[in-house]
Amino acid sequence: MAGELYLGGPQVTRGYHGRPALTASRFVADGNGARLYRTGDLARWRDGDLEYLGRTDHQVKVRGFRIELEEIESVALSHPDVTRAVVVARNDRLVAYLITTSAFTQASLTTLLESRLPGYMVPAVCHVLDALPLTPNGKVDRNALPDVELAGASAEQPRSRTQAAVSRLVADVLGVAAVGVHDDFFALGGHSLLLVRLATALRETLGADIPVSRLFTAPTVAGVARLVEGSAPDGDALAPVLHLAPGTGEPLFCLAPASGLAWQFAGLKRFVDVPLVGLQSDFEPATTMAELAQRQADRVESAYPSGPVRLLGWSFGGALALCVAAELRSRGRTVSFVGMLDARRDAIASPSTVAGLLSEMGYEVPSPSLTLQEAVAFVRDAGGTVAALTDDQIALILRNYLNSDRLMATATYPRYDGGVLFVEATVAEQGFTGPGAPAWRPLVAAMTVHELPVSHSELLDATTLEKLGPLLAEALGG
Repeated sequence: MAGELYLGGPQVTRGYHGRPALTASRFVADGNGARLYRTGDLARWRDGDLEYLGRTDHQVKVRGFRIELEEIESVALSHPDVTRAVVVARNDRLVAYLITTSAFTQASLTTLLESRLPGYMVPAVCHVLDALPLTPNGKVDRNALPDVELAGASAEQPRSRTQAAVSRLVADVLGVAAVGVHDDFFALGGHSLLLVRLATALRETLGADIPVSRLFTAPTVAGVARLVEGSAPDGDALAPVLHLAPGTGEPLFCLAPASGLAWQFAGLKRFVDVPLVGLQSDFEPATTMAELAQRQADRVESAYPSGPVRLLGWSFGGALALCVAAELRSRGRTVSFVGMLDARRDAIASPSTVAGLLSEMGYEVPSPSLTLQEAVAFVRDAGGTVAALTDDQIALILRNYLNSDRLMATATYPRYDGGVLFVEATVAEQGFTGPGAPAWRPLVAAMTVHELPVSHSELLDATTLEKLGPLLAEALGG
């Protein structure tokens, strides 16, 4: 657990000379007549060592997001023409104070920040100074940094006609009055179905035919505007490893349900500030659940070669998360968290036809003898997130559903010698009627169960996330 470091003992002074208010804020009684000094450093005990984690006064909350200012400063300092950088929070906005060379341009820094940081961490204003104010002991005096003009959200207002048009469309789709240039679509309550509506609005209003899979990789007004203008880097929302959000601490790998897509987990951005990584299908059918678990464990180790990791899976992904956790443990990796979202063991018998699959997915199927091509056309006509993909991609997803059901029906699950957080959906739903948490208890060392009054398919909906998000944030340590 991280906490603030206090120092005691005969080396600690009695206070600041002539500054009683500062002394009172930094020194506390230890209960034995002596004093402890509040260092302002974040630290934790790790295997008998004291590990330094940064400064408490450099961690802020802006618009509900916990932000490490040093992380922003580090990105800014990677710019070749920035020699010093200090970031502070002012009026619920981030302001960067910079010392730069004569070749520095604001546009180049903005591009760098937007490519390396989520929208809520991009400073609203970057202010260039001749020198940073210092304290007598040579540290930056953040309280002496000059005020800058911050008129509400004006610093995040659109900078071009394209951004202005996209901003209006995004606000309309989300049903809000206004959206900042760097505000994250999912952090504002957006979800994959609303992203489909945004794609439609962009096509009808701006004539920009942008696939949903591309929009998913650029979830801010600035990012969408670059897509419209054709200046955005390539992004693949069907990639096996999908980086959903940056953050600090141990990463959370989110394993996809039977569709093979992990897009729905993007809504967790609002609630957790750890690196969020989606593990999707590579759409190459596995022969056993164990084989698939080995593939996903390889991807975890490729993305994060060392250190503890955390796993979260929904439905089929929950069952797979347990298998991946056991596989990683067998390789000597530390798995500090496993979450299973309504994984129903033995609930799904492998459907023999595509029509059976569509019924299981909740569609009212017109014929029991649909071919795969007819099923693709049916899904497209029915609308929804998947309908925004190409015919070939929809076919891949349907095949992945079929193979996932087959793997679930034939799986032999390993025992996992660790704890599991299980979230159970208590509202009955067709196709998901088998046992939930009780079926998995014999396979794990410990299990904590939380029930939510929703159906299986609603677990990652925006309204459910209002309850599920804080629950997961608490389980992950805040």
